Amino acid sequence: MTRLSKYNLTKSEVLMIFNLRPKDAMALDVIVEEADDRFTEEQQEEILAAVGDVLGRSEEEEEEEEQAEEA
Repeated sequence: MTRLSKYNLTKSEVLMIFNLRPKDAMALDVIVEEADDRFTEEQQEEILAAVGDVLGRSEEEEEEEEQAEEA
């Protein structure tokens, strides 16, 4: 949570980010009100990277990567 503190997200936005683990800017825009207006593309990518680093990848993402490696 401390990595996201510089972005002034509301508590509910942080909670939704942790629960939903957005993996792209479009998903983040659904969770964070006016994300496009509040954050640059670079900042949005930083938020997504922080979420991935702290929470890890979802099982779905790991399965997709495994399938890509097998192909």
